[in-house]
Amino acid sequence: MVLWKNYLQYIFYFLIVILNSCISFERGIHSKLYFSSANIAVYKLEESPFGISNLTTSPKIQIEEKLIQSIFSTIRKEKSITTVIGKEALWEFETVLEITPVIRDILKEENKGKTFFFVVKEEDNLSPYSRIFRTTFYLNRDGNILQMVFGEVNNNINFGTQFSFQDWANPNFFKLVCDKKKVILLEGNLASSFQFKKDSSCADNIVLSKQNLDSKLESLTNYKWILVDLEKAEILSKEKNSQGDKEDNKTRKSREMRLKELKDLYKKGLINEDDYEMKKAEVLGEL
Repeated sequence: MVLWKNYLQYIFYFLIVILNSCISFERGIHSKLYFSSANIAVYKLEESPFGISNLTTSPKIQIEEKLIQSIFSTIRKEKSITTVIGKEALWEFETVLEITPVIRDILKEENKGKTFFFVVKEEDNLSPYSRIFRTTFYLNRDGNILQMVFGEVNNNINFGTQFSFQDWANPNFFKLVCDKKKVILLEGNLASSFQFKKDSSCADNIVLSKQNLDSKLESLTNYKWILVDLEKAEILSKEKNSQGDKEDNKTRKSREMRLKELKDLYKKGLINEDDYEMKKAEVLGEL
């Protein structure tokens, strides 16, 4: 009996190894689990499902974590409440913070030309142990261009019972097809550094000459394939930070003036000590 238990344990460990070195026989995509947490699973693909397009020959730039956070905070979705029109962040900021160091690690030189597949989940607060919102996407870097191709976008999945890692993190690789529906929206200071891919697969199976292709670029837009100009994003991010520093300096000077005025009023006897201390505490409380 003990021997059988040992055999079963070996089989279990073997299956875990197989899961961690995942192979999708359906699509022929070979991958290995690169990173995992309670909310994120990242798979490194042996071959990219989409070609490196040599979009830029500019020198590579160093990507800092703040820039990554700004990039992923720019991505929006339609509000989940159908009665309210507008945009909201695709992920909670806590999810962005969790994904940031993973992205920075992926974009290192040793991963040059590699494509990664992300499975990102967030709990459905209405049923946190059996339902999730899941987003899946491919990501790679081509010079100064970051490419992201989305499959599921905030897909609400009900498992019925308490789910496991294998349930939600299973890498169901998707086929890259044209999607003309704008499921991904963009908003924020870095939005102008984003663009949607002009994808020839959106040509409705009509063979177009290069001239016709160029004249119909807008109709060929794939709204699930995003290109981010990292160089432009970095410039915009620095401008934003610089503007924020100026606003901080302006606010600091305003506080200093108010504290000085309070002190002058107190010295002149126009306000008593209690009023002075109370108002001073209010100003200092803004720090």
